[in-house]
Amino acid sequence: MAKGYYKSVPGSRDLLTRSPKSDEAILKIERELEKAESLGPFYEYGDETLGGVMLKGKMIAIPEEVFDLFLSELEPIEQSVYLQLFRLSYARSRNFCRVGKKDLARRTRLSLLRLNAALEGLARKKMIKPLHRSVKGTLWRVYHPAELGKTADYEIVQGTRVKIQVEKPRKTRAAALPRKPLESPLNVDRFAGLSKDQPEIPLRKMAERFFELKGGTAGDLEMDEALAVITGLLEDGFSRKQVMFALQWFRQKFPKEKDLSRLPYYITRALEEFKA
Repeated sequence: MAKGYYKSVPGSRDLLTRSPKSDEAILKIERELEKAESLGPFYEYGDETLGGVMLKGKMIAIPEEVFDLFLSELEPIEQSVYLQLFRLSYARSRNFCRVGKKDLARRTRLSLLRLNAALEGLARKKMIKPLHRSVKGTLWRVYHPAELGKTADYEIVQGTRVKIQVEKPRKTRAAALPRKPLESPLNVDRFAGLSKDQPEIPLRKMAERFFELKGGTAGDLEMDEALAVITGLLEDGFSRKQVMFALQWFRQKFPKEKDLSRLPYYITRALEEFKA
């Protein structure tokens, strides 16, 4: 173990010097609060207060099954993202929300690369599903435990059911969907030195090209955000040449944009010109 690795929790060392009477007082407070049917007593314990408290204000109701059945199955970054999506959906009395990745990254304090990993994990576990994308962000359907077959005691109240007729698209020759990469674009670059298959355009070169067109260089955070957007597009199946053309097109069409966060919403439009 590295020297200085262990860090004690502030205040935990003081627990070693507690007296038996302190133990008795704490246990009494716990017992009284457990017996209370509603709001229990509020005790003054030394310079601290312990007891019944109820916060009244604009509340967000979260069934305990979300914590007991969902969060315990998730990675820490996935927990953070799911709770924010739950807050933006069910806390507004709906089972979906629309949010941009930059806003979600700000809420969770995650980099875009880690946010993408969390969203991928949640989608694979079928806890969320992307349904629409626009310049305002992605519309995410958010699922609760009972929808995924978990035993839950909470009541589910739905609005009046309305069926919307969706027009079927005309029978035309459908455009071929981009192929999913067999390997993560990040791994392709990371192990390029060990492989015979060199990437046609390295990820970092693509990001640097955008900042060159802007007339400057990028800091570490700006570079990470640009790499996250580019990696996401490559993982969606677009080729490096297509993404490179799209980011140059994006810079030309939207010179005031400071980053690439809106590029995924315009790449289809950019590639129409690429084909032409």
